[in-house]
Amino acid sequence: IMNKLIFILTFVLILNYQGQSCTNLIVTKGASADSSTMMVYTNDGEWLYHLDITPAQDHPENTWVKYGNDSIKQVAHTYKVIGFQMNEFQLAIGDINKYSRESMWWVFNFVSNYANLRYSYMIKDIQRTQSELEEKFISEQDSIVSLTKGMDEYKRCQTLTYYTLESGNLTHTKWLELGELLITKYNDGYIKDENGRPRQEGYPEEWKKQVIENNPEKYLIPDWNKENNIKDLPY
Repeated sequence: IMNKLIFILTFVLILNYQGQSCTNLIVTKGASADSSTMMVYTNDGEWLYHLDITPAQDHPENTWVKYGNDSIKQVAHTYKVIGFQMNEFQLAIGDINKYSRESMWWVFNFVSNYANLRYSYMIKDIQRTQSELEEKFISEQDSIVSLTKGMDEYKRCQTLTYYTLESGNLTHTKWLELGELLITKYNDGYIKDENGRPRQEGYPEEWKKQVIENNPEKYLIPDWNKENNIKDLPY
């Protein structure tokens, strides 16, 4: 029954695929006839992904890894990763074509995109949450190091993994709450004060001047009676 279900799911995905989105199809060993694990990927981009395997690794302290245009500090241990989607525990979360509150990428992306509506105001709320998290994690570093210093390797890995997971979950939750705050605080173009009362806030004067300087002709008020030919007003 399970194999038939997988076949039907595959068939439906193929029928609905219009060449406009990337799709992952994962079959675990419990769903395949020969207990093999399969991962199929359709790609609509101009690049080609190869299904490779990155082995699990232990990393020295104070090493960094390139991530997009940024560099982040490397963790002590990384799990084996299949391709770029799934680790050795068959954990694969994320779909660029479907918003999910469970995906940290979508949660952060929502905040950054929504903030574009009134960035000069919303960035203060974003930085407040960012500082709160950063200060918490920095303040805990010495105690975490002291706590794990006398542990054996297995216990240390377990403790640090749990702490990292909890820190990630906290960040995820806080950013979800931040997104909800931005929606309610800046609803309908207003800005709510600390008492929840909406107030109007115009655009900064410097921004208005810049808009006019960029396209002065666009905002000129037309002289509809320049030749003084119209004697009676049209109302």
